[in-house]
Amino acid sequence: MRGRLTPERLRELVRWLRSCGVEELELAVGAERLYIRREDGLPTPAPPPPEPPAAPLVIGAPAVGLFHRGLEAGAPPVVAEGAVVRAGQVLGIVEVLRMPHPVEAPADGRVRRFLAESGQAVEYGQPLVELEPLPPAADDDASARGA
Repeated sequence: MRGRLTPERLRELVRWLRSCGVEELELAVGAERLYIRREDGLPTPAPPPPEPPAAPLVIGAPAVGLFHRGLEAGAPPVVAEGAVVRAGQVLGIVEVLRMPHPVEAPADGRVRRFLAESGQAVEYGQPLVELEPLPPAADDDASARGA
């Protein structure tokens, strides 16, 4: 070995040792000594556990009345189970004395399931829709900053 052992030459030496299957190497040149030993027996750290899924948001009835999945009695549903919705989007209505009270998504999410049937009488706060929150999208953050 001529000259100093540079980081590049050391990496090259380690790659060569791995390819040969050498477990241990001791090298002495003049007053300089190099000792390398493989430590493959050491356990590798376990990957972090996956994040638990976010608890579903349960959207309750805004009033006592009749729940409709459409914007009025007999209208087709405004959203289907499995649909992605945005915060504030109307998911149905609760009709009180013929006045519609919107049932809105409190956050961006995916409709997991409806907990009440269209035309069903509901009480104030009764669970109507189960919403799976969506993680914030990186694209949304960039577009909000004007990037």
